[in-house]
Amino acid sequence: MASCLLAELCTEGGRVVSAQFEDWCAADRIKGNPSLSPLQSLSQNPGLIFSTSPLYAFLSRMPVVPDLALLPRKRFWSGQIDFPAILARLKTQPPRYLILSGEYISQPGWSEFLDSLYSACNFRDDALLYKLRP
Repeated sequence: MASCLLAELCTEGGRVVSAQFEDWCAADRIKGNPSLSPLQSLSQNPGLIFSTSPLYAFLSRMPVVPDLALLPRKRFWSGQIDFPAILARLKTQPPRYLILSGEYISQPGWSEFLDSLYSACNFRDDALLYKLRP
């Protein structure tokens, strides 16, 4: 599937990719999924999002923090990034929304950061949604 998208991007440009993105987001299995409804409501009040799962950020249809858009395990293993560096980056320009797994929340300094700026909302069993307080 990724090779098909790459081929379309190279031959037809962003127009095709944008149309495919719209089709995916409008799919009944996504629109009708009650566990994803909080993501769909976020677009009413757009802003940057940071998510430990790229899929959640994609489905929210909001811009992500660019340098933290993808955090594969290899970046952690190689020492390119770690939890304190991610936290420091988010403190410089807090995104409007965070979707975090328990792995992040349990790291030193994260609960203080979250408690000082964000309101927690139930999202899924494996992740919590945080909204920046006004």
